[in-house]
Amino acid sequence: MGFQNLKTEEIKIEISKRQALIIEIINFIEILTLREIDYIQGFSFIVDTGQTDFSEEEYTVKYHSRVVFSVRSQSAGNYQVYNFDENVDWQNKLEDLIEHAKTLLWEFERKEELKKKKFEDKKKRKEEKKKRKSLLEEAKRLKLL
Repeated sequence: MGFQNLKTEEIKIEISKRQALIIEIINFIEILTLREIDYIQGFSFIVDTGQTDFSEEEYTVKYHSRVVFSVRSQSAGNYQVYNFDENVDWQNKLEDLIEHAKTLLWEFERKEELKKKKFEDKKKRKEEKKKRKSLLEEAKRLKLL
């Protein structure tokens, strides 16, 4: 983008837009990594925390294995951008993904809850079966059976 030809106000607007997008992407990455989701719809999300003694965090987004976004957070609101692919294809797809994230995350959490419930139900049935076997053995020992 040719910033030399832009007016001061236009430059401020572009900077504000980019900062807002960086913050939105970082927040999204943090939400996903808290839920241990690192790949979704062609995107990979990587957070590298504490790279140095200064508690810097590096956020990387790959789209179909190609790094399209890489930012180091040095302090709140202070970002060093290392890679920001200007191709709007990945940007539009990521914005759509962020927009639909609530639904996707709800579905993911629902699947995780169902897996957990199935596991707990299976564990409970196994414990009940073990308890029943033990009771039947006790009943046999006492000549109730």
